[in-house]
Amino acid sequence: MDNGKMKIGIFVDSFYPNIDGVSQVVNNYCTCLSRYDDVDVTLVTPRYKEGHYERYPFRVYPYLSFGGPGKVGYRVGWPFVPKIVRDVRAMDFDLVHIHCPLCSSELQRLTNKDGHAKTVLTYHTKYDVDFEARLRLAPMKKIAYRFLKANVNYPDEVWIVSQGSEEALRRIGFTGTCRVMENGVDLPRGRASDADCDALRREYSLPDGVPVFSFIGRMQWYKNIRLLLDGLKLVKEAGLNFRFLMVGDGQDLNEMKAYVRQIGLADRVIFTGSVREREKLRVFYSITDLFLFLSTFDTAAIVVKEAAASDVPVLFAAGSDSAYGVEEGVNGWFAEENPRAVADKILLAASDRDNLRRVGQKAGETLYVPWSVSVDRAYRRYKEILRGE
Repeated sequence: MDNGKMKIGIFVDSFYPNIDGVSQVVNNYCTCLSRYDDVDVTLVTPRYKEGHYERYPFRVYPYLSFGGPGKVGYRVGWPFVPKIVRDVRAMDFDLVHIHCPLCSSELQRLTNKDGHAKTVLTYHTKYDVDFEARLRLAPMKKIAYRFLKANVNYPDEVWIVSQGSEEALRRIGFTGTCRVMENGVDLPRGRASDADCDALRREYSLPDGVPVFSFIGRMQWYKNIRLLLDGLKLVKEAGLNFRFLMVGDGQDLNEMKAYVRQIGLADRVIFTGSVREREKLRVFYSITDLFLFLSTFDTAAIVVKEAAASDVPVLFAAGSDSAYGVEEGVNGWFAEENPRAVADKILLAASDRDNLRRVGQKAGETLYVPWSVSVDRAYRRYKEILRGE
């Protein structure tokens, strides 16, 4: 430590302008940590041409990257450059917190061969699901799994964002112990103003009194969106008038639009595209009656807590890791992974609007965690790790 300050490096494989859950996590980690008088924080991330890194209230070190295959907007960091290694090593971090066990882990291993900096890893994503979906050749999968296994077993401490994440870690060969450290959200508790909500309803021609459901996130099939749409088809056939807002962008977006037309939901489903303004995103949550999130890929989706910030209840797939702390019918709902079960649970929730609001309010009371609280837990744990506790 210099002058009593902890020198913290936050390493990530993707950051803004690319929008995903991990980008939001590290932005809020760095922003909150920069407010502590005894912390000197630097974000280390692959460079994006449109990054505008000088605008953030913390230091950013963007390094060499190239276009990533198969993922819209992502770039792949290339840490195997002597100057990059020298630059990062010269930052002399006391502790490095890795948020992706791929290029970020490799960079830390290259720059920390003497073991000076303590290393923490947060395991956010089920990478094995991604590998199975995207790596077709068995030799490539074998190499990827070996690389991932080495990187999750390297850090001094591993954090998971929900209890269910541990199973995903064990599947790829993690042998240590891990600690649950929940993420937070940067949206304030409470709904957006009536004027803003009315304006958004007018923008998307939402009829008065008609239930609004929504999904906010990357448009990728492996988030169980086909199941969600099939369930909504049955909801429509049952006679319920509704609107479903799909907020976001992703590589499967055009296929989803085609599928919506194919199954006769074009009059009920509205694709809004990506929404980057956080305050406008808050308005989307505020006009939502029920948030539909059937993904079993995500380990602890931030959108769940964002919905809770606006007292919006969530329908999960049974067994979802993102449903940590959720009790059926109290602060959310669960559905088995088949269209009929999904439709029945949506119809049940929508049948009693007063109860829908009560469940949403309970979700806000029990699931909402601001980033200031979440990062303070991390800050205190950093200090314990550096003391050897």
